Amino acid sequence: MKWLTEEIATGSYNEVSKKVLDPDAVILDVRDLVDKSGNDVDYVKSRIDEGISILKKNQKLIVCCDYGLSRSNSIAIGIIKKTKNISFLEAFRIARQKIDESSVKVEMLDTVYRALHVNHGLKNSSDKSLKLCITGAGGFLGRNLIEKIGTEVDVFGIQSREIDLLTNVIELDLFVKSHQVNSILHLANPRVFTNTKSLGDTLVMLKNVLDVCRNNNVKLIFLSGWEIYSGYRDEFLSADENLLPNPKGTYGETKWLCELLINQYIRNYGINSVILRSGPVYGAGGEKPKFLYNFIDKSLKGEKIVTHTYLNGDPALDLLYIDDLVTLLKKAIVADFAGEINIGTGILNSTYSIAEIICELNNSKSEISRVSIKDYVGNISMNYSKAKRVYGWTPEVTLKEGLKKIIESYGKSDRKAAAGDLHLG
Repeated sequence: MKWLTEEIATGSYNEVSKKVLDPDAVILDVRDLVDKSGNDVDYVKSRIDEGISILKKNQKLIVCCDYGLSRSNSIAIGIIKKTKNISFLEAFRIARQKIDESSVKVEMLDTVYRALHVNHGLKNSSDKSLKLCITGAGGFLGRNLIEKIGTEVDVFGIQSREIDLLTNVIELDLFVKSHQVNSILHLANPRVFTNTKSLGDTLVMLKNVLDVCRNNNVKLIFLSGWEIYSGYRDEFLSADENLLPNPKGTYGETKWLCELLINQYIRNYGINSVILRSGPVYGAGGEKPKFLYNFIDKSLKGEKIVTHTYLNGDPALDLLYIDDLVTLLKKAIVADFAGEINIGTGILNSTYSIAEIICELNNSKSEISRVSIKDYVGNISMNYSKAKRVYGWTPEVTLKEGLKKIIESYGKSDRKAAAGDLHLG
């Protein structure tokens, strides 16, 4: 049993009922609620009112469910909000000082919220404004998008230091409610995203976002990537939306599992979602792909540049400049489309040819060589014909123009992106 305030506690019914209670303490049994979505809002409100009436008699209240977790904690938060006449977020934060947030299911708390906000979700019919929440807003793509998105969209950017998507799903849910967000662009990833732990963390973060989208009828825009095709062994493969995914490696497998989870939410709950599969993104002010900065650094120093060659040839990438991706995202955010879209330039460039372009732009005499790798590499070109048809989008920045922009900005930076060994995956 945990006392959330001096007057309100939560606990397991079987455990609490066996104890000798304070004579002024009364149990509110909420085991008849289900610990998921679907509870009747009016009935939930009646249980909250019942708890409040007990407190008005100067009695202490113990809200009990089977385990003293989600149902009891959620009802108690609603009672705290009403009795103290504070915001729902403030009531939640009072409770969180005593309980683990993971012990409260966002679906259950959402029902309590709606029970206390009868007008929630009823917007002025004349209000057509788009309110977008961007997760991972402090990242390379998030920063560029916020800077260039324009005034037709109200943007709310969140970072992990504000709301941790692994542990603060309820904070995200209440943020979306309070700002009447109607679209979420999910860009957040674990800082390290290529190990096994990152796979689990990525899926937890996405599921939390999906639950918030489901509860609030919010559109999800998810950035997947070419890596879902990375298991193919062709020397050149053009990937459109009909190509079956075949991921290789933790990152590609993670992206594909994310897509599967999203599609499961579409089937079961009817959420509105767009999945955008991008080629590798690069640009001035970024740090990836790492090999670009390795090549630039070595070319400026006149040092030897080493590329790879695999069993199916030189590795080749469909590099997409950041400005072109931002343009596409701006279109996807405002468009009324749900489904999958592949985006890229449709052009593959080998790492060897990229090294040649960099040396040309830097007037470098660096030698370029190859090292053999006894494995296969996915050389995937992203067919953007559907993006052109749906959004009227085509890429505009050529590889040479994009590399020139990076090189021009590179001399102004601290070159931290150039640190580390060459790694092409």
